[in-house]
Amino acid sequence: MSKEKIKPCPHCGGVAWLNSSYSYKTRSYFIFVKCDICGATGKTTCSTDDPAADEWQSEPCERALQAWNMRTEK
Repeated sequence: MSKEKIKPCPHCGGVAWLNSSYSYKTRSYFIFVKCDICGATGKTTCSTDDPAADEWQSEPCERALQAWNMRTEK
C-alpha cells in the first residue's frame, strides 16, 4: 500500500479522514473519506474485514483514498 496523504476537501478546504461504517445487514464495512467541516464524502468501498484492524492499510482503503484524491487539472 502506498502512503499517499489525504488531500484537503475540494469543496471547503477542510481536513478529511478515512472513515468506516459497519452494516449488520450485509455484514461488511463501508469505507469512505469524509470532510470534518462540510461533511462531503468520497466514493464508498466495501470490505468484510475491519479496516482499523489493518491500520487502514487495506486495498478497499486505498481505493477510497485514491477516489477522494482524484482531481482534474484546471
